[in-house]
Amino acid sequence: MDLSLTGEQEQLRRTARDFATRARKSGAARGPSAAALSAWAEMAKLGWFSLAVPERLGGYEAPFDLGVLMEGLGMAACPGPVYDAAVLAPAVLSSLDTADSRELLTGIQAGTVRPVVLIGAESGAASTVHRCDVRVMGDALAGAAFPVRHLAWATHVLVLAADTTHDGGWSLVVVPTDVTGYVADELEAFGDTAHRLQVDGVPLSACVVIPIAPPDLAGVRSAVVSSVAALCAFQVGSCQAALDMSVAYCNQRMQFGKLIGSFQRVQDHIIELLIALDSARWTTYSALAEQAAGPLPVVEIHLAKAVTSEAHLAACDSAHEVHAGIGCDIDYGLAPHTYLSRDLHAYLGSPAWHRRELVAALDLVGSRTATDPTAP
Repeated sequence: MDLSLTGEQEQLRRTARDFATRARKSGAARGPSAAALSAWAEMAKLGWFSLAVPERLGGYEAPFDLGVLMEGLGMAACPGPVYDAAVLAPAVLSSLDTADSRELLTGIQAGTVRPVVLIGAESGAASTVHRCDVRVMGDALAGAAFPVRHLAWATHVLVLAADTTHDGGWSLVVVPTDVTGYVADELEAFGDTAHRLQVDGVPLSACVVIPIAPPDLAGVRSAVVSSVAALCAFQVGSCQAALDMSVAYCNQRMQFGKLIGSFQRVQDHIIELLIALDSARWTTYSALAEQAAGPLPVVEIHLAKAVTSEAHLAACDSAHEVHAGIGCDIDYGLAPHTYLSRDLHAYLGSPAWHRRELVAALDLVGSRTATDPTAP
């Protein structure tokens, strides 16, 4: 299988990297600055939020190109909910395909809707937050979720919520962030901002509620799985950035009158970083190629996430071994990738959860049991 990129895909990756670099330099890591919002609108004009939307719903649906885009954005640790807007929300909304979901997809593609997606482990899908207990209670939405990434950017929060008022027991509730009863408290976080979301009696009349019938819940779960490969590509881009910075530093940092790249132990760290990057890239590219070719490659996607999340941690750890003190300087540029490697490790399922799902997909056990994506 040829997994090399075409000239157009290489250009897309470079453009995404350069774009994300400018967005982060604008000071957008802690929230949506005016420059960052302008960049968001430009991304929409470029069609980047349409690559996960099926053509029948007005998008382009190009899984491999979407992965290339996310890798480029990951190279600069792009701030904001770009993954939720470009990948996860479109995948979930497309799987439901209602008038409300189509309207939201139109807003996402136009850049006017900046969604954050909340999925709890109880749904049986891979979880986006450690704790999510948000439920439909009569004519209101109540509960809490934390830690929620990029909430300061959001115009809407899409919550997969337990809902006993409908036969399926679940609904996708679209909550505007300016609605009564919506409270977001910023948490002391490792990296970009995180929040604890409290919805205390948010009226359903102010939200969009899309009931999910029992047969459709499986489709939502499959949509979440389908989005994981692009998340892995984002992590691959971050790993590549860690390698590039480490190699560049080795070729300029002098110690004891020599470049530190000449020291065997430093070379060991570079090799460990390269091995981590390669393992992440090839499992991810394989999953993206299979996804572009046909039916959902569940086995390849679970393998990619299990390998890539651990490789991302290892790559950033090795990069810090190479850099030592300067790597901890926030302004240097390595720290955002370190934050990502921790934030995304269990996002949409920990490596352990994906390994269990991989075993189930390969039918290596007698029965499949529900597991917690955040469990060790």
